[in-house]
Amino acid sequence: MVYFVDRALSTFMSDAAGEFVGGLDETESRLRNVHPGVASLGELDHEDRIAFVRTIEETPFFELLWTLTAMGMFSHPSYGGNRDERIGHPAQPGPSLRLRQDQGDSYEKIAL
Repeated sequence: MVYFVDRALSTFMSDAAGEFVGGLDETESRLRNVHPGVASLGELDHEDRIAFVRTIEETPFFELLWTLTAMGMFSHPSYGGNRDERIGHPAQPGPSLRLRQDQGDSYEKIAL
């Protein structure tokens, strides 16, 4: 998932990179305030992790994280998502219609 998020935030979702980094910083700060001495969420037991996530699940950062996670989970591995191909994508994408982004928000259809 890290590869997809990194790629997304440096390409097609680059406008959200600042919000993502800021949300990460805020979440880490909140974690340290609630659980002093804890360096990462993974250090908490299951119940404390769930309780902490519930405190951030209504934040814009969590919504962005959730969106990127879902996108990455269902994305083809060639785009950085689903790297272990657990969803069942074929190794090579089949013939399809692709869109190429030109300048701005306009797209041009190109055939394979």
